[in-house]
Amino acid sequence: PQPVHLCLASLGTVAEMAGLDNSNSLQRLISNSLARRFPPRVANSGDNVGMTISTLREVERGAAAVIMLCVDLTEQVVAEAINAHANHVITYSPTPSAPLRVLSADDITGRICLRCATNAIAVHSLSSACTNAPGGLTDWLAASLAPGTVSPISAHPEVEGAGEGRVLDATQALPLSALIYQLKEVLQVHHLRLALGVSVDEQSFAKAQECC
Repeated sequence: PQPVHLCLASLGTVAEMAGLDNSNSLQRLISNSLARRFPPRVANSGDNVGMTISTLREVERGAAAVIMLCVDLTEQVVAEAINAHANHVITYSPTPSAPLRVLSADDITGRICLRCATNAIAVHSLSSACTNAPGGLTDWLAASLAPGTVSPISAHPEVEGAGEGRVLDATQALPLSALIYQLKEVLQVHHLRLALGVSVDEQSFAKAQECC
């Protein structure tokens, strides 16, 4: 199963954190709060972000809500959400990733959607809205590597600071090995895949290892 974190919050607490009127439903509060932080319009074209599964049953006012966070909403994660009596799941990967013509228990996506709906679990997808938004995932990742100026590779035409990818103009040169080590520390992983450009040869790669 994917790593999942749980948090408990009352409807009023979520409303206060979101800066919204607490007369709204928990689903609406979470959706509006995330949309303000990670605007759906900055997402990649065709990316299914926002509230992808809503429910008919709402959290009673004053009751505690269980909100789960995950990278991928797999069947194992759904089972864990059901066991934890979760009310809402915030996932990075869109679920479903595209509009469904048929909702069937014969395929994985259909089973996930049906089980969430049956157990009154709302689902909100962040996906590229989270990575492209100002102060989002890519900004955080770039800023974690080294001090410097971060800017989008492909800037969004309407939202300042938003866009696809990031360029880090570091204030000082660093060995490639140091950047890789820092990235492993930030992501807490043991291995990374390094993509090299078509113009990179052994000589330029060796130079990059010394200082980039």
